[in-house]
Amino acid sequence: MKRRLSYLILIGLLIPVALWAVVIENGKEEPAETIRHQTYEIETHLHSGERWMGAAAAASGTTHTADQAGAGVAGAEAAAFSVDAGNDDWGTWTQIIGSTDTPVDSGNLYFDFHEILITATERNSAIYLVQVVVSAAAPADDPLDGTYTEFMFISTGASPLALAPPVVIQEKRAAAGSNVWMRTRVPNQDTGTMGFYVGLHEYAE
Repeated sequence: MKRRLSYLILIGLLIPVALWAVVIENGKEEPAETIRHQTYEIETHLHSGERWMGAAAAASGTTHTADQAGAGVAGAEAAAFSVDAGNDDWGTWTQIIGSTDTPVDSGNLYFDFHEILITATERNSAIYLVQVVVSAAAPADDPLDGTYTEFMFISTGASPLALAPPVVIQEKRAAAGSNVWMRTRVPNQDTGTMGFYVGLHEYAE
């Protein structure tokens, strides 16, 4: 019985060492550091400040397409972005974040979208499908797997949408300086504009 107990104790001591060795051998981060980083990411996403972005007043190519919504003087707040659907199909990819638009707060290295506030829609009581992609240039058509997120909402047609809360979206983190594009489609409709602002989180690591 004592020998069996000794074996169990030894195995219990060796398992963490073996797991540690596998992690180091494969060149991955130490388990403690991985957990710390993931905890930081979740904590920052849930409890950090949010920055809201609108269309740039003086856009410049693919480098500058967004201004912080409330950063201008009174009466000069950023206007809402706008995208349009195609004829019962996806509309054109429209750039909403340029390569110099992030970080909003100096020193941050990553960002992700958290919420989108819909301000106006062309179609009443319509289903809007929306895709958001992180890409250096607009995709030729469908985005590559793993590069985009998507969401849906039903429009009311009001402007602004009466008491409509922001749409919460799920997106992977992107490196600061990444370009972001959006497109939409409205089933059984030819065109379907939507106005919106985007709220994002930024991360220092």
